[in-house]
Amino acid sequence: MKVILNEKKAASRSGDAVRDVQRRLSVKIKEGKEAYRRKLEQRLQQKDTRAV
Repeated sequence: MKVILNEKKAASRSGDAVRDVQRRLSVKIKEGKEAYRRKLEQRLQQKDTRAV
């Protein structure tokens, strides 16, 4: 995700494809949120509240 953020900064400086980089960043953020949600749900189903 850090790489995409740096690409966004570079694109905004040069004025190139900011929209494309922003779209990729949004996708990565959604993927990260989904993975975190699945991890928490799995731990709650296992009744492992200490790890939550």
